[in-house]
Amino acid sequence: MLVAATEVLTHARAVVDLCRLAGQPQMAGRFLERDTGIDDVRAALLATRAEAVPDISAAHPQPGRPSGARPWGDVIARTFRLKG
Repeated sequence: MLVAATEVLTHARAVVDLCRLAGQPQMAGRFLERDTGIDDVRAALLATRAEAVPDISAAHPQPGRPSGARPWGDVIARTFRLKG
């Protein structure tokens, strides 16, 4: 009996952890009520993630050199101008 209780708790913790990691903690209760297996939980969370709209914004910095960037030589020359 003790082994079964330990297995149930281990399964519940794994389901809750997977749901938290996937950003869907509200789904854990439904999985636990249905006694969904770990592989099925992973598959459902991946499917939910795949259906989600990606969070892409034009305000995010893009990789590469910005259009207004100056070469390092210009920056150094302007910073350490010779006086005199």
